[in-house]
Amino acid sequence: FSPSILLLALHSSPFGGWLGC
Repeated sequence: FSPSILLLALHSSPFGGWLGC
C-alpha cells in the first residue's frame, strides 16, 4: 500500500476539499 494511493483516496473523498489535497 503506497501513500500515493492514500492521497488519491483522500482526493476522491468528501474530505479532500478541506484537507487541501
